[in-house]
Amino acid sequence: MHKSDTQTQRQIFTVGKLNHYTKRIIEGRFPLLWIEGEISNLTKAASGHWYFTLKDDQAQVRCIMFKQAVIRSNCPVENGDKVLVHAQATFYEPRGDFQLMVENLEDAGIGALQRAYQALYNKLQDEGLFDPTHKKVLTEYPNEVALITSDTGAAIHDLLTVFESRCPLTKIILIPAVVQGKQAPRSLLNALKTAESIESIDAIIIGRGGGSLEDLWGFNDEQLARAVFDCPKLVVSAVGHESDVTIIDYVADIRAATPSRAAELLSPDSKQWLITISQQYERLARITTNLISKKAEYVAQQQRLLTHPAQKLRTLSQHLDYAMLSLEQSITKKLRFNHTRCDTLAANVKQHNPMTRLVRAQNRVSTTDQRMHELVNTVFQDRVRRFEMAVAKLNGASPLATLSRGYGFVTKGDQVITHANQVTTGDELKINWQDGARTVEVKE
Repeated sequence: MHKSDTQTQRQIFTVGKLNHYTKRIIEGRFPLLWIEGEISNLTKAASGHWYFTLKDDQAQVRCIMFKQAVIRSNCPVENGDKVLVHAQATFYEPRGDFQLMVENLEDAGIGALQRAYQALYNKLQDEGLFDPTHKKVLTEYPNEVALITSDTGAAIHDLLTVFESRCPLTKIILIPAVVQGKQAPRSLLNALKTAESIESIDAIIIGRGGGSLEDLWGFNDEQLARAVFDCPKLVVSAVGHESDVTIIDYVADIRAATPSRAAELLSPDSKQWLITISQQYERLARITTNLISKKAEYVAQQQRLLTHPAQKLRTLSQHLDYAMLSLEQSITKKLRFNHTRCDTLAANVKQHNPMTRLVRAQNRVSTTDQRMHELVNTVFQDRVRRFEMAVAKLNGASPLATLSRGYGFVTKGDQVITHANQVTTGDELKINWQDGARTVEVKE
């Protein structure tokens, strides 16, 4: 059979024509209907129109309610409200959407989900599960944190980004879980039990990104709430946006408004640590300068008192002045050099925790302040030696040492490339070495 003969036997519709016929069939078939359901995804547009979804436990349908119908009904509603609508079945041709055009809306009582939520809330509150006296307190930043969330959602990306930027030394253990739908409560409960069994974990973050009441319903499960309350480890809830509140937010030890905020609560700011180290350095420099000035003044006073033998004293005094000046210049130059070096290393060494050295440095400063009055020259030499040892340790841990051996790292825009599947043919990449970078194009 020829191609032209085949085409003459087909009735070919355009998309617009098909949608036009569908609209005529639907709108000509159904009269105004009374329909009961629960409101979700409600949007009140600036024009005065309402857009929402009407649903029950079996299905859902999109609805539009124009401004005049909203004014006429005079029935304030929110997500989760159960309503009775008088509506016309329509078909929106440009998008091919079946929808209800609501002419009137009546309150049919609060939604089943909200009633269940309120009942569980009252029950657990009466049992004391929300009592602040039961909540564990975060006394220090955890070294190891478990993340219970979806491994494909936006929440996990936000959490990992915050931990990486604020404190990359914190060890993160992802325990994937289903965070939406009927399987969510059981999946979240199993993930929580897994986190409890890992002895090294110090804290647990459980949550997901924002969504409707139905999307977040898995976090309103009674069994999950009791498990969070009984968990021996500190639990931080991070469900949805700031306005989203679930049952586990009340039973958790800490409630974070968003996943990103939860990561901030459990991660120290390494930049603040560097500021503290810089302040301690400046304090040590001031103490050193003051001590040198006092000792120089003391020597000068003794010089004036000693008048015999004059020539010998003048020679010794001159040598002492030169020695003191040279010592001061040497120490000042060395301190400035090491300060500049520390700033450079601290900006690049993301996997080095300065807290331990900071505590030891504070102890050494206190001890040094007492001993400097007795033997300033010995203290200066000891301080310089210890400082050089600290710099040597920092140099040993620095990634710059790795770069100096010929290694480099690859970026695409602001993203560091760690896997081959992050690159496609034609991408422009930047290869970074210790002494510079070059831009290349991926051929295959």
